[in-house]
Amino acid sequence: MEKDSVLQNFQPFFNKSVAIGQQQVKAFIADYKARRIPVPEKYANYVIKQLGLVYNTGVMSPSQMSDLVSHRYQNVHIVEGQDAVTQSTSAIYTTRTAYETIMGPTQRAISMMCWHFAISTTISRPTSRSTKLRQMQLERMRSTP
Repeated sequence: MEKDSVLQNFQPFFNKSVAIGQQQVKAFIADYKARRIPVPEKYANYVIKQLGLVYNTGVMSPSQMSDLVSHRYQNVHIVEGQDAVTQSTSAIYTTRTAYETIMGPTQRAISMMCWHFAISTTISRPTSRSTKLRQMQLERMRSTP
């Protein structure tokens, strides 16, 4: 029973790459300027802004999110460089929810012109720190009378 309590409160660690998000925004801008994305400037600016917001929050693969949901993790630690912040799993985007957020309020015809750009994940698999922390919590529980 105590083991369940320890695991229920466990929050895994994930690494976040800010550089990937910045590269993807720059790639979209380059494609737009090269006229590979034939949309009005107003719409391109909207997509650029939304991409920035999505990547700033973080994008996770659907399989990783599914794993978090199946383990009922409500929060995770997101590591950026030397800093870690706690973030609600419901606030993290998957590649699918990122597309839905960016393309959702736009007209279908225009949004289809931009579908060729790819949303990249910026949050990666749990770090070894997660595994070590989880193991330490379980060992502490075992050694407590």
